[in-house]
Amino acid sequence: HLPKRTGDYETATVVEQIIEGLLMGGRGFDATAVLRSDRNLATIFGHASVASEPTVFRVFCELAGLDQRRFEDVYQPVGTESVRLDLFGKEKEPRRHVRIVSETPEAMGENERQRLSALLLASAQRCGAALGVNQLRVHGFLVSHLDGTDLEVEGRCFDAARKNHEGNLSLRMMAFRVGPLYTSLRLLEGASDEGHVMPALIEESRALVDELRGRSKLLVLIDAAGGEKLVIDALDKADWHFLIGANGNRAKLESIANDQPDMIWISQGADTSRGWDESQTAVFAHQPEGHKKPVMVVARRWREQGELPGTPWHHSFLYTNLQPSDLPRRKLGLYGFAALCWMLYSMKQGHENHFKTFLSDLGGHHPASGRLGASEALSYISALAANIWAAMSYRATPQEDRGIRLWRFIRDYVCVAARLVWQSGRTLLIQVAGAGLSKDFKDRWLDMFASAGRL
Repeated sequence: HLPKRTGDYETATVVEQIIEGLLMGGRGFDATAVLRSDRNLATIFGHASVASEPTVFRVFCELAGLDQRRFEDVYQPVGTESVRLDLFGKEKEPRRHVRIVSETPEAMGENERQRLSALLLASAQRCGAALGVNQLRVHGFLVSHLDGTDLEVEGRCFDAARKNHEGNLSLRMMAFRVGPLYTSLRLLEGASDEGHVMPALIEESRALVDELRGRSKLLVLIDAAGGEKLVIDALDKADWHFLIGANGNRAKLESIANDQPDMIWISQGADTSRGWDESQTAVFAHQPEGHKKPVMVVARRWREQGELPGTPWHHSFLYTNLQPSDLPRRKLGLYGFAALCWMLYSMKQGHENHFKTFLSDLGGHHPASGRLGASEALSYISALAANIWAAMSYRATPQEDRGIRLWRFIRDYVCVAARLVWQSGRTLLIQVAGAGLSKDFKDRWLDMFASAGRL
């Protein structure tokens, strides 16, 4: 999936080293520093030499289809600058040059994006096979999640940075995931319209998702940004089930809900964890403006603790194309259709938590380059690393640590004293020091290593 290149390092070698570095706690284009600073670690991964940060950056520019630039194309003289003092009162050396930021984002080329998209899909397919679809199935559905997140940036060097609704400079990342596995993504200008990108991610993921789900039904969870006609039409075309937050159309839906007779509202009782004295659910149809056909609305209303009985209701809404026949009969009898829809939608929080691996553990929350395309290329490779980690954390780690965060895995399973021993036939052995380690830890470590070997 990766292009050939001239030079000391093949593209695939550099990408492999970045993935290994990210999974060992490295960050950005300097993730390979983890391998460069520890010759034994590089040897374990099979590398005689490790690419430096400048080499890594050049490779990722090539992956994005961006030209290499000369110094004078990137920086211009500062001119006169006032004297500044550092923490200890010493005069700071004045800047001599300032970065030139392109007015239009240097985005990834379409051919390059298709190549990396194919690579990400291939990783999701392989890791999905390792996980097994049963790990991802809930009530007969293979559950997917389509969402976006803002990646905050600082400084003036990011060509695609825009102010978000909170007034902070950011880029926007959109991703489609099947369970914990990334199948498609985009890194966009800040404050981009999420709904306009979602159909492309759905279409990109469609063939693989249908392959992974087999005979299972597919359920996609999306927040209110997905309540647009383009997104719902794309989901209908794919013949997928969906639950989409509809609070973006709250004003209209509240008016319709208030006009509904009391007989359609089903009491769900109090919910002390949410601070509700009483709550009710109902289902009705609504045809949003521009839509060719009505969409089913699952409504929930409640009163907060301490509010008087006659106080106006609080409301929340979902769009869905689910039917009662799509849901397990036993669960339907226990909870009812509307309540079960809200229960399924509550899984979105768990799916959103899986962003933490990409954003926090792999450093994706802070884009590595001011050039949009280079950061997007790194985002694809980081998502691939997240897929590898998903397979490891759910299938290789012992039962009590299933789903463990990457940083905990590094702390508990990787940071152990060991030495390398070469034997005849150039066989590499790693001897792990056992002194001071409990039998329980040794058993878990060996169990993890054996399970990883079977993947």
